[in-house]
Amino acid sequence: MLGTIGFVLVAFWTGKLIQWLDLLGKRGLKSRTEKAYTALHSILASTPHKFVRPEVASTFALFTDLQTYLDQRSYAYARRSLGLIERNLRELQSHASVKN
Repeated sequence: MLGTIGFVLVAFWTGKLIQWLDLLGKRGLKSRTEKAYTALHSILASTPHKFVRPEVASTFALFTDLQTYLDQRSYAYARRSLGLIERNLRELQSHASVKN
């Protein structure tokens, strides 16, 4: 019985450690999110009038989804939303370079 309890506690803390590393690691969700948010604002600051509004609105909506997933500790969904955000940012950057 004690072995089972010990195993469950070790597995629990191992899971917590993995979640912490996934969130705060060098390529973790938090640092990637901050970079993406900064990139979006720098794109908008450089040429705000040249973007199609649905592209920008969908990116901001994805940031809202991402924050919700992070608050709920649903890191797989947060990773998926962040991937979509990063894809949108690449498209916005390519639109900005084409339109300039």
